[in-house]
Amino acid sequence: GFIAMADALRHNSTLLTLDFESNSFGGVSEVGATALAGLLRHNDAIEVLRLGYCSIGSAGASALANALTNNNTLQELNLEYCSFGDEGVVAFANALKLNRGLQELILSGNNASQATAELFRDVLRYENRTITWLSVYGLSIPWDIEEDIDRLAEINKESVGCTPQEVA
Repeated sequence: GFIAMADALRHNSTLLTLDFESNSFGGVSEVGATALAGLLRHNDAIEVLRLGYCSIGSAGASALANALTNNNTLQELNLEYCSFGDEGVVAFANALKLNRGLQELILSGNNASQATAELFRDVLRYENRTITWLSVYGLSIPWDIEEDIDRLAEINKESVGCTPQEVA
């Protein structure tokens, strides 16, 4: 299913949104998420990918995060309640160090440690100026770190078009 679809869409230039959130035809698994990651590595049209409430696991999350390191077209990625933990969340934090296209990332309802949340905060503070919405609600992280992440994303939102030096 998802492997064949991802292969068929590799050279798509018109479809901008893929929405599999809460899909009822078998769900997107780790294998499906990995196939979609392969698609993102080769497709420069898709701007929105919604996989909320799909059980992609840490391997699927890591594959998608890795794809973001060389895809600057995707602007919105929804991965809320996708059954992954620190490994997947860390992979996204690291991907955001290189990605300059993603503006909205929704990770709510997955599991992350305080150290992982601090990594996200540091990435937004020092390395990424494109994320304008990062939802981490329900990651079991301290409130002050969640507030810092919200504040840093808001600074990015206000400074769209400015160089990182202008907002530092």
